Amino acid sequence: MLAAAFGLGAGFGVIVVAINVVFAEAFGERTAAMLNLLGACFGAGAVLGPLAIAAAGGYRGPFCAGALLAVGALALLRGLPRSAAPPEPAEGPPPQALVGGFVVLLLLYVGTESGVGGWVATSLRANGAGAAAAASWSAAYWAAITGGRLLAIPLALRIAPPLLAAGSLLVATGGLALAHVPALAPYGYILAGLALGPVFPTVLAWLAEAAPGARGSTAMVFAAAQIGGVVLPAAIGRLVDASSPALIPTAALGVALACLAATLALRRHAAALVG
Repeated sequence: MLAAAFGLGAGFGVIVVAINVVFAEAFGERTAAMLNLLGACFGAGAVLGPLAIAAAGGYRGPFCAGALLAVGALALLRGLPRSAAPPEPAEGPPPQALVGGFVVLLLLYVGTESGVGGWVATSLRANGAGAAAAASWSAAYWAAITGGRLLAIPLALRIAPPLLAAGSLLVATGGLALAHVPALAPYGYILAGLALGPVFPTVLAWLAEAAPGARGSTAMVFAAAQIGGVVLPAAIGRLVDASSPALIPTAALGVALACLAATLALRRHAAALVG
Protein backbone atom coordinates (compact mmCIF):
# COMPACT_ATOMS: atom_id res chain seq x y z
CA MET A 1 0.00 0.00 0.00
CA LEU A 2 2.85 2.38 0.85
CA ALA A 3 4.56 1.58 -2.46
CA ALA A 4 1.30 2.27 -4.31
CA ALA A 5 0.88 5.57 -2.46
CA PHE A 6 4.43 6.56 -3.42
CA GLY A 7 3.70 5.70 -7.06
CA LEU A 8 0.51 7.77 -6.97
CA GLY A 9 2.34 10.74 -5.51
CA ALA A 10 5.15 10.54 -8.05
CA GLY A 11 2.69 10.19 -10.91
CA PHE A 12 0.57 13.10 -9.79
CA GLY A 13 3.70 15.21 -9.35
CA VAL A 14 4.75 14.57 -12.95
CA ILE A 15 1.21 15.31 -14.17
CA VAL A 16 1.04 18.63 -12.32
CA VAL A 17 4.40 19.77 -13.69
CA ALA A 18 3.56 18.64 -17.24
CA ILE A 19 0.16 20.36 -17.32
CA ASN A 20 1.60 23.61 -16.00
CA VAL A 21 4.38 23.50 -18.59
CA VAL A 22 1.83 22.93 -21.39
CA PHE A 23 -0.30 25.85 -20.20
CA ALA A 24 2.79 28.05 -19.87
CA GLU A 25 3.61 27.48 -23.54
CA ALA A 26 0.25 27.20 -25.30
CA PHE A 27 -1.63 30.44 -24.67
CA GLY A 28 0.67 33.32 -25.54
CA GLU A 29 -0.46 36.61 -23.96
CA ARG A 30 -3.22 34.78 -22.05
CA THR A 31 -0.74 32.54 -20.25
CA ALA A 32 -1.05 34.19 -16.82
CA ALA A 33 -4.85 34.13 -16.98
CA MET A 34 -4.96 30.48 -18.06
CA LEU A 35 -2.45 29.40 -15.41
CA ASN A 36 -4.55 31.12 -12.76
CA LEU A 37 -7.61 29.30 -14.09
CA LEU A 38 -5.67 26.02 -13.96
CA GLY A 39 -4.61 26.72 -10.37
CA ALA A 40 -8.21 27.50 -9.44
CA CYS A 41 -9.27 24.15 -10.93
CA PHE A 42 -6.72 22.35 -8.76
CA GLY A 43 -8.14 24.12 -5.73
CA ALA A 44 -11.72 23.30 -6.70
CA GLY A 45 -10.77 19.65 -7.06
CA ALA A 46 -9.22 19.68 -3.59
CA VAL A 47 -12.59 20.84 -2.23
CA LEU A 48 -14.89 18.69 -4.39
CA GLY A 49 -12.86 15.47 -3.98
CA PRO A 50 -13.42 15.08 -0.22
CA LEU A 51 -17.07 16.11 -0.65
CA ALA A 52 -17.56 13.39 -3.29
CA ILE A 53 -15.96 10.79 -1.01
CA ALA A 54 -18.19 11.86 1.87
CA ALA A 55 -21.30 11.70 -0.33
CA ALA A 56 -20.39 8.28 -1.74
CA GLY A 57 -19.53 6.82 1.66
CA GLY A 58 -16.19 5.52 0.39
CA TYR A 59 -13.24 6.44 -1.77
CA ARG A 60 -13.14 3.70 -4.41
CA GLY A 61 -16.08 4.90 -6.50
CA PRO A 62 -15.03 8.57 -6.65
CA PHE A 63 -11.36 7.68 -7.22
CA CYS A 64 -12.16 5.27 -10.08
CA ALA A 65 -14.59 7.77 -11.63
CA GLY A 66 -12.01 10.54 -11.38
CA ALA A 67 -9.36 8.34 -13.00
CA LEU A 68 -11.65 7.50 -15.92
CA LEU A 69 -12.57 11.16 -16.41
CA ALA A 70 -8.88 12.12 -16.34
CA VAL A 71 -8.03 9.54 -19.02
CA GLY A 72 -10.91 10.83 -21.14
CA ALA A 73 -9.66 14.39 -20.72
CA LEU A 74 -6.35 13.44 -22.34
CA ALA A 75 -8.14 13.46 -25.70
CA LEU A 76 -8.90 17.15 -25.16
CA LEU A 77 -5.26 17.94 -24.40
CA ARG A 78 -3.93 16.38 -27.59
CA GLY A 79 -4.67 19.45 -29.69
CA LEU A 80 -3.74 22.05 -27.07
CA PRO A 81 -0.15 22.80 -28.15
CA ARG A 82 -1.41 23.26 -31.74
CA SER A 83 -4.06 25.79 -30.65
CA ALA A 84 -1.42 28.51 -30.29
CA ALA A 85 2.06 28.78 -31.67
CA PRO A 86 4.58 27.87 -28.99
CA PRO A 87 7.23 30.46 -28.25
CA GLU A 88 10.42 30.29 -30.23
CA PRO A 89 13.27 28.87 -28.16
CA ALA A 90 15.73 31.48 -26.96
CA GLU A 91 19.23 31.44 -28.37
CA GLY A 92 21.07 29.30 -25.85
CA PRO A 93 19.89 28.41 -22.36
CA PRO A 94 18.50 31.14 -20.09
CA PRO A 95 21.00 32.71 -17.66
CA GLN A 96 21.51 30.58 -14.56
CA ALA A 97 21.05 33.63 -12.32
CA LEU A 98 17.63 34.26 -13.86
CA VAL A 99 16.48 30.66 -13.39
CA GLY A 100 17.94 30.63 -9.87
CA GLY A 101 16.02 33.80 -9.06
CA PHE A 102 12.75 32.17 -10.05
CA VAL A 103 13.62 29.09 -7.99
CA VAL A 104 14.23 31.25 -4.90
CA LEU A 105 11.09 33.29 -5.48
CA LEU A 106 8.79 30.30 -5.89
CA LEU A 107 10.48 28.39 -3.07
CA LEU A 108 9.71 31.31 -0.74
CA TYR A 109 6.18 31.56 -2.10
CA VAL A 110 5.37 27.89 -1.61
CA GLY A 111 6.86 28.14 1.88
CA THR A 112 4.61 31.11 2.64
CA GLU A 113 1.47 29.45 1.30
CA SER A 114 2.12 26.13 3.04
CA GLY A 115 3.43 27.77 6.20
CA VAL A 116 0.30 29.86 6.67
CA GLY A 117 -1.99 26.99 5.69
CA GLY A 118 -0.26 24.53 8.00
CA TRP A 119 -0.14 26.82 11.04
CA VAL A 120 -3.22 29.02 10.74
CA ALA A 121 -5.35 26.74 12.93
CA THR A 122 -2.67 26.62 15.63
CA SER A 123 -2.35 30.40 15.52
CA LEU A 124 -6.09 30.92 15.87
CA ARG A 125 -6.34 28.36 18.67
CA ALA A 126 -3.66 30.31 20.53
CA ASN A 127 -5.85 33.42 20.12
CA GLY A 128 -8.75 31.65 21.83
CA ALA A 129 -10.69 30.17 18.92
CA GLY A 130 -12.29 26.75 19.38
CA ALA A 131 -11.05 23.72 17.51
CA ALA A 132 -14.01 23.65 15.09
CA ALA A 133 -13.78 27.37 14.37
CA ALA A 134 -10.02 27.20 13.82
CA ALA A 135 -10.45 24.28 11.41
CA SER A 136 -13.17 26.18 9.52
CA TRP A 137 -10.98 29.25 9.15
CA SER A 138 -8.14 27.05 7.95
CA ALA A 139 -10.40 25.60 5.24
CA ALA A 140 -11.53 29.12 4.37
CA TYR A 141 -7.89 30.14 3.86
CA TRP A 142 -7.40 27.43 1.22
CA ALA A 143 -10.72 28.34 -0.39
CA ALA A 144 -9.53 31.97 -0.48
CA ILE A 145 -6.45 30.93 -2.45
CA THR A 146 -8.71 29.35 -5.07
CA GLY A 147 -10.93 32.41 -5.07
CA GLY A 148 -7.91 34.67 -5.47
CA ARG A 149 -6.86 32.81 -8.61
CA LEU A 150 -10.32 33.16 -10.09
CA LEU A 151 -10.38 36.88 -9.30
CA ALA A 152 -6.93 37.27 -10.86
CA ILE A 153 -7.98 35.92 -14.28
CA PRO A 154 -9.32 39.26 -15.64
CA LEU A 155 -6.46 41.14 -13.96
CA ALA A 156 -3.88 38.86 -15.59
CA LEU A 157 -5.20 39.89 -19.02
CA ARG A 158 -4.43 43.55 -18.26
CA ILE A 159 -1.50 43.60 -15.83
CA ALA A 160 2.02 42.35 -16.57
CA PRO A 161 3.01 39.25 -14.55
CA PRO A 162 5.83 40.93 -12.56
CA LEU A 163 3.55 43.76 -11.44
CA LEU A 164 0.65 41.43 -10.62
CA ALA A 165 2.91 39.13 -8.57
CA ALA A 166 4.46 42.05 -6.65
CA GLY A 167 1.08 43.67 -6.00
CA SER A 168 -0.41 40.41 -4.79
CA LEU A 169 2.47 39.82 -2.39
CA LEU A 170 2.17 43.38 -1.07
CA VAL A 171 -1.50 42.81 -0.23
CA ALA A 172 -0.63 39.43 1.32
CA THR A 173 1.90 41.06 3.64
CA GLY A 174 -0.83 43.48 4.70
CA GLY A 175 -3.08 40.54 5.55
CA LEU A 176 -0.36 38.83 7.58
CA ALA A 177 0.33 42.08 9.42
CA LEU A 178 -3.38 42.23 10.24
CA ALA A 179 -3.15 38.67 11.59
CA HIS A 180 -1.11 40.00 14.51
CA VAL A 181 -4.33 41.52 15.95
CA PRO A 182 -6.15 38.58 17.64
CA ALA A 183 -9.66 39.87 16.89
CA LEU A 184 -8.81 40.44 13.22
CA ALA A 185 -6.49 37.48 12.69
CA PRO A 186 -9.02 35.23 10.86
CA TYR A 187 -9.79 37.99 8.37
CA GLY A 188 -6.09 38.78 7.96
CA TYR A 189 -5.37 35.17 7.04
CA ILE A 190 -8.28 35.14 4.55
CA LEU A 191 -6.99 38.35 2.94
CA ALA A 192 -3.54 36.79 2.74
CA GLY A 193 -4.99 33.71 1.04
CA LEU A 194 -6.87 35.80 -1.54
CA ALA A 195 -3.72 37.74 -2.34
CA LEU A 196 -1.36 34.76 -2.37
CA GLY A 197 -3.56 32.77 -4.77
CA PRO A 198 -2.43 34.42 -8.02
CA VAL A 199 1.29 34.47 -7.22
CA PHE A 200 2.39 30.96 -8.21
CA PRO A 201 0.64 30.73 -11.61
CA THR A 202 1.51 34.35 -12.40
CA VAL A 203 5.21 33.78 -11.69
CA LEU A 204 5.16 30.67 -13.89
CA ALA A 205 3.74 32.82 -16.69
CA TRP A 206 6.47 35.38 -15.99
CA LEU A 207 9.11 32.66 -16.26
CA ALA A 208 7.70 31.50 -19.60
CA GLU A 209 7.87 35.11 -20.80
CA ALA A 210 11.40 35.71 -19.50
CA ALA A 211 12.77 32.42 -20.84
CA PRO A 212 10.61 31.55 -23.88
CA GLY A 213 10.82 27.98 -25.05
CA ALA A 214 12.86 26.86 -22.03
CA ARG A 215 10.58 24.00 -21.09
CA GLY A 216 13.24 22.32 -18.95
CA SER A 217 13.68 25.49 -16.90
CA THR A 218 9.95 25.73 -16.19
CA ALA A 219 9.80 22.12 -15.03
CA MET A 220 12.93 22.47 -12.90
CA VAL A 221 11.75 25.68 -11.23
CA PHE A 222 8.34 24.17 -10.54
CA ALA A 223 9.81 21.05 -8.98
CA ALA A 224 12.51 22.83 -6.96
CA ALA A 225 10.01 25.29 -5.54
CA GLN A 226 8.16 22.49 -3.77
CA ILE A 227 11.09 22.26 -1.34
CA GLY A 228 9.79 25.44 0.23
CA GLY A 229 6.57 23.69 1.19
CA VAL A 230 8.60 21.18 3.22
CA VAL A 231 11.38 23.27 4.73
CA LEU A 232 9.75 26.57 5.68
CA PRO A 233 6.67 25.23 7.53
CA ALA A 234 9.03 22.97 9.49
CA ALA A 235 11.22 25.98 10.29
CA ILE A 236 8.16 27.85 11.58
CA GLY A 237 7.38 24.82 13.74
CA ARG A 238 10.87 24.97 15.25
CA LEU A 239 10.37 28.62 16.09
CA VAL A 240 6.99 27.87 17.68
CA ASP A 241 8.56 25.12 19.80
CA ALA A 242 11.29 27.47 20.92
CA SER A 243 8.90 30.34 21.66
CA SER A 244 5.08 30.26 21.36
CA PRO A 245 2.32 30.13 18.71
CA ALA A 246 2.14 33.92 18.94
CA LEU A 247 5.22 33.93 16.70
CA ILE A 248 3.38 32.29 13.76
CA PRO A 249 2.07 35.44 12.02
CA THR A 250 5.44 37.16 12.48
CA ALA A 251 7.32 34.22 10.95
CA ALA A 252 4.87 33.99 8.04
CA LEU A 253 5.11 37.74 7.49
CA GLY A 254 8.91 37.52 7.42
CA VAL A 255 8.85 34.85 4.71
CA ALA A 256 6.25 36.81 2.71
CA LEU A 257 8.40 39.95 2.90
CA ALA A 258 11.41 37.95 1.69
CA CYS A 259 9.26 36.67 -1.18
CA LEU A 260 8.23 40.25 -2.06
CA ALA A 261 11.87 41.38 -1.95
CA ALA A 262 12.86 38.48 -4.24
CA THR A 263 10.10 39.48 -6.67
CA LEU A 264 11.26 43.09 -6.86
CA ALA A 265 14.91 42.06 -7.25
CA LEU A 266 14.05 39.55 -9.97
CA ARG A 267 11.93 42.14 -11.75
CA ARG A 268 14.91 44.52 -11.89
CA HIS A 269 17.27 41.73 -12.99
CA ALA A 270 14.92 40.52 -15.75
CA ALA A 271 14.42 44.09 -16.97
CA ALA A 272 18.18 44.60 -17.10
CA LEU A 273 18.62 41.46 -19.19
CA VAL A 274 15.96 42.62 -21.64
CA GLY A 275 17.54 46.08 -21.76
